[in-house]
Amino acid sequence: MLTVSYNDKAYKFPPLHPTQGNTYMYGTIDLDTNWRELEYQNGGHTLNLGATSYFEVPRELFKDLYKSEFFFSEQIMDEIEGGDTSENLPLIYFDLEIGFTKIFDFNTYESVLIGNITRKFPTFKALENLVLDKAIVADSLLTLSNAFNYEPTLRSIKFGKIKDKAINVICLAEFTAHDNTKGRIEIDIWAPIKLYFEAGVYSDSFPELSIDERLKEIRDCFATVYDISEYELIERVVDEESKRVEIQFINKQWK
Repeated sequence: MLTVSYNDKAYKFPPLHPTQGNTYMYGTIDLDTNWRELEYQNGGHTLNLGATSYFEVPRELFKDLYKSEFFFSEQIMDEIEGGDTSENLPLIYFDLEIGFTKIFDFNTYESVLIGNITRKFPTFKALENLVLDKAIVADSLLTLSNAFNYEPTLRSIKFGKIKDKAINVICLAEFTAHDNTKGRIEIDIWAPIKLYFEAGVYSDSFPELSIDERLKEIRDCFATVYDISEYELIERVVDEESKRVEIQFINKQWK
């Protein structure tokens, strides 16, 4: 659920259903061709970590949102002013990018952990019930769709339990209107976990390797940063012509 509190009123936006495809907590990385020399575990590379979702705007909120200071939707305006009704409800896009390292040496491109995520390639089990500290929150980015007139400022990010291959993600943010009125944003979702390593994202990546060899590169790389025996693997060819491939890793404990 997305909840926006403004001028003593709470606006609630449910997640788009079904949530399996459009709501998820992600951990991804695109392999460099020379990943073995880069020492992923100790060098400058980290897992790209974050969460994404879509929320629906209930029709019963249209009139209040049309009059509100913080929200704008052309679809809502067209329906109220012109009577143009759409079967599909407006959507609010949400994305959270979690920044937990800093580049500190531009010669070696090594990164340093800045908070209480203690590995550059963390396990999702290590994130369970974790409240991220202020350094990570300050370096993270919350994006909401253009329907919001004011940019949100993140105040907290925390995780709950893992259940049925999904993790509870909760983040709080604030915004300030032009008259200095404060608003509050809360996102509370159960996000299916998606952990992917990819190879061949760029045209010059692994140019001489076959699809099977690229899949092996992913497995070998993953095994340097995680215990691969704890995961089930789902291999997929994203693009046959460019030989772009990916592997999804599902921890056996997430069941």
